[in-house]
Amino acid sequence: MLVMILFSILGLFVVFILVRFVMLGKESQTGNIPGLKSGKLRISPKTPNCANSEHADDAKHYIEPLKYTIAEPEKAWAQVVPIIEKMGGVIQVQEENYVAATFQSGLFSFVDDFECRHEPGSQLIHFRSASRVGKSDLGANRKRILEFKNQFAAVS
Repeated sequence: MLVMILFSILGLFVVFILVRFVMLGKESQTGNIPGLKSGKLRISPKTPNCANSEHADDAKHYIEPLKYTIAEPEKAWAQVVPIIEKMGGVIQVQEENYVAATFQSGLFSFVDDFECRHEPGSQLIHFRSASRVGKSDLGANRKRILEFKNQFAAVS
């Protein structure tokens, strides 16, 4: 009898957690791309589910920007959208030196924002990848930027 009660409690707990994840997934679909602020990518939230190359003073979230060696900056920048799309991203904003996309997880449909800002004079591409909801991303946003860099290196 006690075992049945424990299994029932455990089952209810699992159902509660699953419902909560579904609700968070739906909530993440209603957000917006953060966009630039004063020409730069926005700072990371206090939660650990963000990686950002624009703000080196934030060691918890910082990741190195991509430094390319292609002589023509426009050729380097032209590779950004195809790589994002190949990785499964959906382009939301495409401007001269800024691209924003969303990535959606499979199971609970969590939406993450992925942004790139081009500094042609410095031959740099800056990144910000962040989850819209929750606290932990299990390193997914940092991995996404690293995957982008690997894809970029493969086609450069």
